[in-house]
Amino acid sequence: LDRSSAASDVYKRQLFARLWKDGKVVEDGTAVKADSTHACKYQYKWTKYNSNGVATNWSGTSSPVNASTKPYVTVANADVAVRGTFTCEVSK
Repeated sequence: LDRSSAASDVYKRQLFARLWKDGKVVEDGTAVKADSTHACKYQYKWTKYNSNGVATNWSGTSSPVNASTKPYVTVANADVAVRGTFTCEVSK
């Protein structure tokens, strides 16, 4: 699993997962985002941690986990105070 980000503006960022198996990409977040008809084969659980390493809730939610069938997630400015760490757990 590779994670990457792309700045869309100073207030919002997106994180993308790229999933590899046997040396080949099996799901790419940037490609999925560009193709709204793509059917994702995996579940993605994005967790955010504050600068102290403590799991903290996503902006507007009551959970530090953002579960989705999409291999990308938007990180709002309110999600990061000073700095943050994001993890992505993938399951079938």
